[in-house]
Amino acid sequence: MASSKERGGGASDDHSDEENVVSLSSEWWGNMMVNGFQQDHPHLQHHSDEEYVVSLSSEWYAGGARCGKTIRIANSGHLYINAMVVDECAGCDNEVGASIHIWRNFRLDPSLGQADIKWSDLDTST
Repeated sequence: MASSKERGGGASDDHSDEENVVSLSSEWWGNMMVNGFQQDHPHLQHHSDEEYVVSLSSEWYAGGARCGKTIRIANSGHLYINAMVVDECAGCDNEVGASIHIWRNFRLDPSLGQADIKWSDLDTST
């Protein structure tokens, strides 16, 4: 089980703290890519690049079963960010398309284009 102590901007270090323990169903390794959410998509108009939002590869999006659900993204530095799934990345393979806001809060340069991450469901009803 992972537990956390929140740090500004939504990123956290892993710590043992009983009141923040979260049960994770499964973890997947993948590539985090930069995704713009202010593009001209009718169903994404209410989302901004300044939010904690992601798109998932079709296999992980699961026909929309994860849409609106919260996932936890962890980088190699043991920081994690919780983000809402808002879109599918059709044609992508093992990818989490993350907003610029997520990249900045992981202290990553978006010009890298991709970063290795692992992610898990927080909403266990998926």
